[in-house]
Formats: sequence, structure tokens, C-alpha cells
Amino acid sequence: MVYSIIKKYVKESETVEDLTQESFLVAFSKLVQYRQEFNFSPWLAQIAVNKALEHLRREKRSPTADFDLDLLQCQSFSPEQVFDQKALFDECLEKLPAEMQIIFILRHGLEFSYEDIARVLDLPTGTVKGLLYRIRSILKKSLSKQTDSLAAGELCEGKQLNE
Repeated sequence: MVYSIIKKYVKESETVEDLTQESFLVAFSKLVQYRQEFNFSPWLAQIAVNKALEHLRREKRSPTADFDLDLLQCQSFSPEQVFDQKALFDECLEKLPAEMQIIFILRHGLEFSYEDIARVLDLPTGTVKGLLYRIRSILKKSLSKQTDSLAAGELCEGKQLNE
């Protein structure tokens, strides 16, 4: 789980392995701070997220989305169109602030519950729900604009959108 969380943020496998190991070292050293009334995995996930974000801040980069986009995929799309959709989605996601990207990735990439996301990011559950609603709205508008501009560009070039 720790490795897969960090892999969502960092692409270099050696760095992912190093950050995973560092996460477990931090977890072990802070084990006395773990409160047993909560699930262990969100606590450990919080450490992994913090390690990944710390690394990204040092590198001055944003997290990337690396998960299945089944919602965007349709059987009538060619593999090239699916790839283009994923690239378009990643581009729209990168325009969001890092905090919003993290929330979206935790919910849709790692399938965390609202409560677990709230614990990981130390936010109220209602705030997480509200932010996710806002993030989805922003992404929907952004994707719609991008899709419209792509369609207009392709139509101007004399291409059909559904070739």
C-alpha cells in the first residue's frame, strides 16, 4: 500500500523504493503516536503521502495521476482516443492546486473513503466531501473546454471527430 501510494506521486522506481523505506522508518519511530481506535492503514498512508509530498516539494513538482480512467473509456473509442483522453485528463488534473490533486488521487486513484482521506489530510469529512464536489466540477468544466477546443480544431482541419 505504501509503495503504491508513493508511486502515484513519484515515477522514478528507485526514489519510490527509497521513500517507501523512509515511510516505514518514520512509522516505526512514531509507532507510539498511533492511536489504536483508528485503522492502521490511513495512519500509515498519511506518512506515505507526507513523504511523497515532502519529496515533491524538494523537487518542485506536482503529483501525477496514474490510475484507470474507466469513466472516460468507452468501447467505441480506439486505443489512440483512450490514450488522448487520459493525456487530456492528466493535463486538466495538473492545473488543479496540489492539495486538490492529492484529494482526487486518494479518492479515485487509491479508493480511500471520505473518512480516511479526512484522517490522512487532517481535514473534517464534510470539507473533504465539499472539496471533492468542487474538484469534480472544476475537472468537468476543464475537460469540457478542452474537448470543445479539440473538436473545434479538428473540425477546422476538416476532420470528423468520430473517425
